[in-house]
Amino acid sequence: MLDAIIILGKGVEPNGLPPPTVQREINVALRYVDKNPATKILFSGKHWGLLRGKHIPIEAENMKQYALQQGALANQLYTETNSLDTISNAIFSKIIVDEQRWNKLLIVATNTHLPRVRYIFKHVFANNYQLYFKSYDHQPTAWQQLHSYLHELNAWCYVLFFFLITPPPYTTKHHFMYHRSMLKLWLRLLFIRPAHR
Repeated sequence: MLDAIIILGKGVEPNGLPPPTVQREINVALRYVDKNPATKILFSGKHWGLLRGKHIPIEAENMKQYALQQGALANQLYTETNSLDTISNAIFSKIIVDEQRWNKLLIVATNTHLPRVRYIFKHVFANNYQLYFKSYDHQPTAWQQLHSYLHELNAWCYVLFFFLITPPPYTTKHHFMYHRSMLKLWLRLLFIRPAHR
């Protein structure tokens, strides 16, 4: 039995709901938790760190509200509301995982995102945890698919660079998302994320 299922934020739709892919992930997690009440769900994500705007919805809280509307119990749900990208999803989720003494974890992501998610979480969590990964397919348009591949290519370059310059235990100390700098302004031009992730 899993200790927790980690669901990563992928934005908030204009209607105030999580994207359909995330809704499907949450519904699958809720069905598992219904059969295994000791398993918790951790929603991870503040918002994409390069978004501009003053009133950006917090993804983790948005996912939690959706789960509660579907009948989840509040004591089954946890939120991580600091992360601005996939690297920090893993770093800040690990803090909660360690506080709760969870070990057996399922991390859920879209099929295009999953290879990078697996690489990052295995680096951050190392070999002290039982990590499982699950992807859920979605049907993007051709334009969305192109943007996804371009985003993943850019993101992979940064991930490899981040782990090259950052010694474990990993923190956001060397992460450009958390520092105002010319590098951040320059990287903003490269990391253009499609709305559906």
